[in-house]
Amino acid sequence: MGDADRMQQLLDGVRDGQPPRYQLDPDERDPVCNETADEAWMTFKRRGLVNPFHAKELQRRQDEERAKIE
Repeated sequence: MGDADRMQQLLDGVRDGQPPRYQLDPDERDPVCNETADEAWMTFKRRGLVNPFHAKELQRRQDEERAKIE
């Protein structure tokens, strides 16, 4: 699959309201904000904004943090 096709799949997943359908690897930069999962996590912690391209990874990290608290 070419980069253009991959980008289109990512954008379609966001547009369809199903961003977890196509997710980036944590080290990949997203096509909109150019964030890795680590950077998206910091944005989430500062502003509460979820990067849809890293939504599954952010959810995993949030669940991990919640488990530590409980």
